[in-house]
Amino acid sequence: MKNSFIVKNIRKALLRQLVFPILLFIAAMAALIKIPRTNFLFPRPLNSKSHYENFYNRDLPYVSVTASDLHYTGCNYVVNGRTEGYYYYTLDGGFCQFYLLDGSDLSDSRDGTVSSLTLKGRLIEMKESEYTSLLIEMADDLNWTVSSLKEITAPYAVSTLPYPVYLTVLFHLLAYGCIFLSLSDIICSLYYIWEPHRSPTFRYLGTFGEVRTLLPKVEIEMKHVSIAKAGNIYLTPSYIVNVDTVRSLILPLESVVWVYYHSRMLPLPGFARFHFRISYTLHIVADDGRTYDFTGKNKEDLDYIISSLEKRDTGILLGYSDVNRRLAKEILKKNNR
Repeated sequence: MKNSFIVKNIRKALLRQLVFPILLFIAAMAALIKIPRTNFLFPRPLNSKSHYENFYNRDLPYVSVTASDLHYTGCNYVVNGRTEGYYYYTLDGGFCQFYLLDGSDLSDSRDGTVSSLTLKGRLIEMKESEYTSLLIEMADDLNWTVSSLKEITAPYAVSTLPYPVYLTVLFHLLAYGCIFLSLSDIICSLYYIWEPHRSPTFRYLGTFGEVRTLLPKVEIEMKHVSIAKAGNIYLTPSYIVNVDTVRSLILPLESVVWVYYHSRMLPLPGFARFHFRISYTLHIVADDGRTYDFTGKNKEDLDYIISSLEKRDTGILLGYSDVNRRLAKEILKKNNR
């Protein structure tokens, strides 16, 4: 099979088909690196006396912590004029920690103070403007200076505000799905490049014998006793063969039930919307009900192949009509009993 031009064509097509899955794999891997991971179901435990900046991890944002003696900073988290959360702080060991709490966490609040809370949320890094505004508000309330507060604080907070974690999970699932599909495609293509006789091109041929034995016979018929050749389509006494770099197929004529084609109008790129070209697609229906479609064919080539089949009186249904569609359906139904 080394010198088989059909095999060479299949390998060339498979190499071209590797481009898209490789690009998809690279894009999905880049997305996984870019999209932060989430540990929503398994938050990291924190000690409220620890300095939170030492535990900040963008990829593992969810934490659980029990904090005591929380005080309201006087500053709210406002989005589009609407208060979404409230900034609280704790002071322990001379260091101040921040908490951005949802209203549902404050049911036990008394005069802006919460004695104890067990929280599950995200450890976030505050924006510089957000951090500065918070310190200014606290400094005014406590009669401190912003510089003094900066010495005992860090721009990190445990936030319990609702967060669309499902979007992160969805993006990860999509990325992993793309990786799985692209790797599957790459592995299959590489396998068929290494073992071309096992590729889908020879699926039907293999039901009539060993592919390695039958393939030379197919090529001999194509070269020496070919009935018709139109473009990349070959018609021999025993086979109909399509050889191109998009989709190659070898079908024994005895397995073909119906052959027809149809046309459609395609707009020409770069031209006005009223400029079109006609594209023809060949359809071959096999006796197991599968339909093989080959696009981008010429009408003259397809007419020549169908007229050649008609002259051979192969018993294959030729051309599209309601009668042929009904007959093909009856034949397939009979074959599948």
